[in-house]
Amino acid sequence: MDGTSLIIAIVNGEFDDDLEGIKNACHQREKVQGDINLMTLTPGTKVRLRGLSPKYLNGQTGVIAAVPRRGSRIKVTLDNPVGRFSKTISPPASCVAVIK
Repeated sequence: MDGTSLIIAIVNGEFDDDLEGIKNACHQREKVQGDINLMTLTPGTKVRLRGLSPKYLNGQTGVIAAVPRRGSRIKVTLDNPVGRFSKTISPPASCVAVIK
């Protein structure tokens, strides 16, 4: 089953008994990705923002400016400041994807 078929099946109620488990699995996956990002990202890495609120930040690109020794928020220098956000923002590590 591809991703689109899975999403359609969930929306159609085919997995109603498993929704809580699916939600928990998605949350755990995001947490793991955040942990991986904290361990592997380095300053200068090009990234794309995702999963953020406000939504207009999603899809914005930037460069990792700093990765903390503690905590889960990294610093990203945006390529193009947007909305009320300045040039550098601090999203959760799980909300960035490396641009290859």
